[in-house]
Amino acid sequence: MIGAIKMTKLDIFTMRQQLSMYLILVLMGMIFSFMNSSIFILCFTCSWFVALMASTVFSIEEKNNLKRLYGTLSVRIKDIVLGRYIFVILNYILAIFAIIVLSSAIALFKSKTINVQDVLMGFSVSFLIFSVMVGIQMPLFFKGGYTKAKFWLLVPYVAIMALVIIQSFVGTLSGVINLVMSNKNIFIIIGFIVSCIVLIISYNMSLLLYQKTR
Repeated sequence: MIGAIKMTKLDIFTMRQQLSMYLILVLMGMIFSFMNSSIFILCFTCSWFVALMASTVFSIEEKNNLKRLYGTLSVRIKDIVLGRYIFVILNYILAIFAIIVLSSAIALFKSKTINVQDVLMGFSVSFLIFSVMVGIQMPLFFKGGYTKAKFWLLVPYVAIMALVIIQSFVGTLSGVINLVMSNKNIFIIIGFIVSCIVLIISYNMSLLLYQKTR
């Protein structure tokens, strides 16, 4: 675990100049909040933004040939993979926390009530979307590197957009949303559990694929 923490710190150091990109997310959060967008929209925006940013660390790693540096460190392959997952998840946690706090502050400024259940629901949906996107991307990046896998980076986003615009899917989607909204507490728990399972499976796949490249 100590080795994984070292790798997380190294990723933070590697990404220090790119972290300013998260100011865009904060700005988007402020604009959406003042436009009275729901907490679901804010959390959804946060999930895909952080998932998209997760690819940047792989891009920098490949551009600067950091794998050679990793080979000189006294860390195991398991630590490299786990450290990267910790870094990405930490990015998400900090981003979603900032978005929720910002949204709540603006809601209070506009004298609106804050529905805690809706906030938890927004987080659960956001975490699930983030987990699926990252869960697909990370093993591909660990297997082939950024250049070979960057095309597949767009697959989760295109798939989600396609499902949204396909007319035959709209009715099904509406039914699913109604079912979820009528069972919020259950979905909050299930969403969180499924997200954790997806990330665990993704981590093990990444570890297996990365070991084959070393």
